[in-house]
Amino acid sequence: ASSRASSATARAEAAEKRAKALEDRVNAAERKASSSREAEVAAEKRAEAANEAEATAATKCASLEADLDALRGQAERGQAALMGELDELRAARERAESDAGAVSGTLDNLRKELEAANQRARQAELAASAADARAAVAAESR
Repeated sequence: ASSRASSATARAEAAEKRAKALEDRVNAAERKASSSREAEVAAEKRAEAANEAEATAATKCASLEADLDALRGQAERGQAALMGELDELRAARERAESDAGAVSGTLDNLRKELEAANQRARQAELAASAADARAAVAAESR
């Protein structure tokens, strides 16, 4: 009886060990499943964030396209206005050239006066430059 009891005890201990090993494996499987669920939730959150970012980008792109269309319209209107101004300026230039031909004698006199004024300005610049040089020499000699 003692031998059977000893054998039964050994079997019971072996069964407990197997049960403990099975429990450990079940616990490990549960931890792995929990980790997988956490990874799945994290992946879903990342996917949601990516979808939101994509929607935001699409909205911003549409807004930028609308802004670009508006700017193109403004540029076209501006270009048309500038072309109108250019035509007006060309007409004004033609009138001015016509008027200049009528008063060419006056222009010749004005050119001569301008040349004389330029000459006087050059002489004044030279005189000022010479005065600056004299002042610098005088300052150095002190």
